[in-house]
Amino acid sequence: MLTARFFKTIFGILTLTGSLLLAACGDNTVAPSPSPTTPPATTSVSTTAAATTAPATTSAATPTGAATTTPATIPATTPTVASTTAAATPASATTPAGQSGSGKAAELLANIPNSPEYLKILSYTNYAAFRKLNNLPDGGTFQTLSRDKEAFARFMSGSRYLNPSSLMAVNYFQTLRDMAGFDLLQADYDAEAGEPPKLISLAQGNFDAAAIDKAWTAGGAVKGTVGPNTSYTIEKIDFDKELQHIYLGNLALIPVPSQKLLVYGKPPAAATAVASALPAKTPVTNNPAVKGLLDVFGDPVSLYMGSSLIGSGINIPLDVSPGAAKDALEATIKATKPVPVPLMGGYAFYQDAAGAKTYLVANYYTDPASAKAAQPVLLDRLKNGVSSRSRNPYSQYWEVASSEVVGNVVTFKLNWKQANGLAQFVLTRDFPAFLT
Repeated sequence: MLTARFFKTIFGILTLTGSLLLAACGDNTVAPSPSPTTPPATTSVSTTAAATTAPATTSAATPTGAATTTPATIPATTPTVASTTAAATPASATTPAGQSGSGKAAELLANIPNSPEYLKILSYTNYAAFRKLNNLPDGGTFQTLSRDKEAFARFMSGSRYLNPSSLMAVNYFQTLRDMAGFDLLQADYDAEAGEPPKLISLAQGNFDAAAIDKAWTAGGAVKGTVGPNTSYTIEKIDFDKELQHIYLGNLALIPVPSQKLLVYGKPPAAATAVASALPAKTPVTNNPAVKGLLDVFGDPVSLYMGSSLIGSGINIPLDVSPGAAKDALEATIKATKPVPVPLMGGYAFYQDAAGAKTYLVANYYTDPASAKAAQPVLLDRLKNGVSSRSRNPYSQYWEVASSEVVGNVVTFKLNWKQANGLAQFVLTRDFPAFLT
């Protein structure tokens, strides 16, 4: 029977599914190939001297090991103004010598095949570091987490498909583990690639295979096998099953106990393809743009990147009435200097033990010349631009601490001033570094 609760659920999904929520997770079994030995030229612009310390993901030693957080730093730039010198690529924080980087993020994303669909959105979250930052014990509950509203919001901005309660009413937070056999408070890392109708979510942690089997079997999923692992497939939605009010088929969930992984995919064939070949034979981490961004991001708390983040032009908000304000905004948009179009953009989030929040924003271009041409234009936008949504200066939300060009990548380190994060600007096409 279709209940009022069900219709409330559907309304929530239809309202939020179209959003690019900040999603992320990560653990892969193969790191991308090492960077070239010849260091690219580095262009540094307008910095503050201090590097921001951030918690990192674990080293990529083994896909089945327990989480071990270690300190990481956002790559720092020398405080020079518009000077171009032949300098080595900045260190990626915790990445061991001889490996290129982002440790666990690259390790998990190496399970994703390299295809245009998956390159639209790639994300990663280090839940082990998240729990440490927010003093959450392993095996904590949603009740414990919800006492800190900001921490709760950041947690729920993780993988929206393995943790679909982020799209729904708060009561699902309390019951998800019972209904699905797991929730992401049990995860150490997660990752996501693509968007409907084709996507993959991965999570690594101490999941209970028996609890998952009980929940998904009771929830109407059809059991099968993928190699040595059990699969749970929902081909057609049965609204009499409460689990399927949350996980709307056509989908498959495949636990991989030997690697402490959950593989979730839409359609089911996508999950099967990933679970059948861990890691992928041609992973997204071999893509030059993905590899370039992972190398500069190091080991953040979370990252979000992809080709779909890049947009053209700036739309005038619907709430701007005709008149002087609208005319001024139109004039600003027309005066915006165009920049080369990057192949991919992204950002990584860092937080230190004192609570200071920093983002590292990066764009990957086809060649170093395009990156150098884009840097001063984007730097000016980030420092001196005005939000097309709030009509407030961007400087009200962030401080540009540094910028540099390393090979094909231009980066900007932003010290964050507001409670809300960068995602709100990206979702509304109001983040100037991703607009061409």
